[in-house]
Amino acid sequence: MITPGQPRLLSEIYIDRESRQRKELTGIEDLAASIAKRGLFHPIIIERDGKLIAGERRFTAVSSLGWDQIEVRYADELSPAEIYMIELEENIKRVNIPWQEEAAALARRHELKAQEEPGWTQQATAEELGLSRVAVTEKLAVASAISSGNEKIAAQPKLSTALNILRRKTARETSSTLATLEGKEDSRTVPLHHADFNQWAPQYDGIKFNLI
Repeated sequence: MITPGQPRLLSEIYIDRESRQRKELTGIEDLAASIAKRGLFHPIIIERDGKLIAGERRFTAVSSLGWDQIEVRYADELSPAEIYMIELEENIKRVNIPWQEEAAALARRHELKAQEEPGWTQQATAEELGLSRVAVTEKLAVASAISSGNEKIAAQPKLSTALNILRRKTARETSSTLATLEGKEDSRTVPLHHADFNQWAPQYDGIKFNLI
């Protein structure tokens, strides 16, 4: 879903580097390619004087495409809920943020977007944040594990280690489930009824079912 904005010349927008967290912008080429193909889904956020508040990666991506203007929204027009969403996005992209906090912020943003826009997908979250679908899936998985009380995963110093633990846990649970299913005898008995269907069907008053 494309969020509407107002056009503003790129030349009128500036970045106050001292007021922003210094960070290396990554994935700009991929984001630029996505914007060139699908358009800009969400406007950047600026002050009335042109100061960039949120969306530096999008601003940089469209600049690399040679655009002369970009869709913007003004900070003083945003609702508290929208500002909260922006803050979540900024937190996700902070440098040196603990991976646990990043995963939690991403999961919260994905949850809010899904509530706001029915049909919202992990791919949409990935494109919006300039991440790969795999990265989003992995971070959502570890965030879910932590919120479920998995202290072992939460205590890991690296995301990669946490993911390996989660993969092994999932593999063990899958193997256990398959072994249980293979070793379990089906003790259910299904009665068979022999009759002419055309005669039986009009008299049937049981639960509804589809016949293919």
